[in-house]
Formats: sequence, C-alpha cells, structure tokens
Amino acid sequence: RGAYVTAFEDGREFWGYAAGPNHWVSILNGTHENGDVGQLLVRGGFSLDELRELLSLDFINPEGSIALQFGESCALADATIAFLDALALDRIHRFTRLQHATRIPARMLNVLLRDALGGTLDRTALRALADVVRLRERLRLDWDELAAFWSTVLDAREYETGSRALHQ
Repeated sequence: RGAYVTAFEDGREFWGYAAGPNHWVSILNGTHENGDVGQLLVRGGFSLDELRELLSLDFINPEGSIALQFGESCALADATIAFLDALALDRIHRFTRLQHATRIPARMLNVLLRDALGGTLDRTALRALADVVRLRERLRLDWDELAAFWSTVLDAREYETGSRALHQ
C-alpha cells in the first residue's frame, strides 16, 4: 500500500464514507440490512456490466472468490457480492483510477499488472507502467502485442467479450 497515504486506513473516504461505525463495506457488498450493490455502482460510477468485468479481473479478484450473486427476485436491490472486502474495494478504486488516467482497456491493464508488474500496484509498478506506455508509443504497438513481451502464457481471449482460453 505504501505508494500513498489515505485519511482512513481502510480507504472508505474514496467511496464517500466518513469515519465511524457505518458498515461501509457491508453496505457496498449488499450484506448489511441497509446494503445495496447499487450504491457501489453509483459511488464508483460503474455500469453493472463494468462491475462484472472488474470482478472478473485477476488484479481485483486474485483468488476468483469475489462473486456477484442475485437473489430470487434477480433485482439489483437483492444482490450481494460475496467476499468483497475493504482490500478488494481498495484494488477496485486504484485500478479504475489508473485505467481512467492511462486509458488502457481494463482487460489489458489487468494483463500488464499481472504479467509485467508482478500483480502489484505500488510506486515501482507505476514507474514501470509509465515505461511500458512510453515503449508502446515508441514502437507503435497495440496493447496486446506489447503485453506479449511480458506474458508467461499468451491469453487468447477477446478482451472486450471473452473468457480466458489457452487457444482460440
């Protein structure tokens, strides 16, 4: 975490919550009695599809355990996000800020973070990512071609739509 200092150690201010016992994580993941996953969408500025994509990324969900779950009504108000905790919310926040700043597509930024930057997002990783961006500009390569320099496994998914596959 050492790349920046926050007012609250858990990052709640980034999601619009003040200090105090306000159950901010359980509200955002829908498990609190006043919980609403829709609050996560509003506060993060995400569409439901964007949230689903974020939760599918290795950087945000390294164990693959975080899952959006709908109740019997299939209404967003009855949805919960299993295993979404303060650390995952911090990764979502940092990832989306970086994605907006760099304009790197989410799935490609995930690949770069995982393969080129060792799955971390600290000061050293940010400097290395800046080098990757400069290299891309210098060589005039697409993001997927550039990411292949660091990849240990070539990921042949369609980055806008598909799931991971080892072949196509």
